[in-house]
Amino acid sequence: MKYVYDNNNLSVVDNPLPKVYITNAYIIAKNGSESLDFLTKESMDPKVAVVESDNPNFVTKKNTPEISTAKIEIYKPNYVRITTHALFDGILVLTDTNFPGWEAYVNGQKSSIYFANYLFRGIRLTAGTNIVEFKYQPAYLNTAFLLSGITIFMVLFLSAKKLLMR
Repeated sequence: MKYVYDNNNLSVVDNPLPKVYITNAYIIAKNGSESLDFLTKESMDPKVAVVESDNPNFVTKKNTPEISTAKIEIYKPNYVRITTHALFDGILVLTDTNFPGWEAYVNGQKSSIYFANYLFRGIRLTAGTNIVEFKYQPAYLNTAFLLSGITIFMVLFLSAKKLLMR
């Protein structure tokens, strides 16, 4: 983020993090309030991601924070494709809202999406070149298409039946 609004003041961040980046240092939070507690500490390094997870195998990794860049290849409202060349294992943070219905794929394999820094999307990555895809596929969308198709079919069927009955 380049601008921060706090206490009725708009501040410019001198060295903002990019829209998408990979960090090798992260803190695991149990929930949103714990995540906010970590993020609002003055001593918090912005290069350290706060990731919400209840997975016991996913533990805090605090080493000297490094940032590796990633490149957004395609950015659409329902699809994002990112290419990474990570020098280390870490967390990819996409500073878009982590809204229900998003799915992530790393090199074609489905991956879990975590809340990163309270409201952004974060996924675990291994070192090397990775293709990361975010697809917006809410569960209700398929139901809506099915109901629309059934409705159109019923209208056409009933109209044809009425026309043939004359």
